[in-house]
Amino acid sequence: MHSSDKERVFDEAAPDTMNLLTVGSRQKALLRALLVYLLVIVGSVFLPAVREFEQLLLLLVGIVIVYLTARLCWALYGRGSAILLTLLSCIPYVNIVIILLASGKATRILKGKGFKVGLLGANLSEVEGRGEG
Repeated sequence: MHSSDKERVFDEAAPDTMNLLTVGSRQKALLRALLVYLLVIVGSVFLPAVREFEQLLLLLVGIVIVYLTARLCWALYGRGSAILLTLLSCIPYVNIVIILLASGKATRILKGKGFKVGLLGANLSEVEGRGEG
């Protein structure tokens, strides 16, 4: 494992601000992509313009969600587990479980360090601010 790979894996024993920022920002990006996915589904019900491109939009957002899940899993679990979880996240319904597990672990880590984590993740400026102090 290269030293750059080692830095990417979250170390719960010695979390530093950069690790917390990495986990927090990747979780926030994943949760935002999930929100976009849900908005496309709801939008296709009410807006005919969205309905025409629904399948394409869902495919594109789905690919982004798999990518963001891989990045979060990489930060939380390391290379081997991230590869396995990424492959599994390509399977419908299994991907939901993986997203919930990864996001749940990220939430536990951030809350364990005293940060508030809302529906769309932690406030990253709070994480940055605490690292400077």
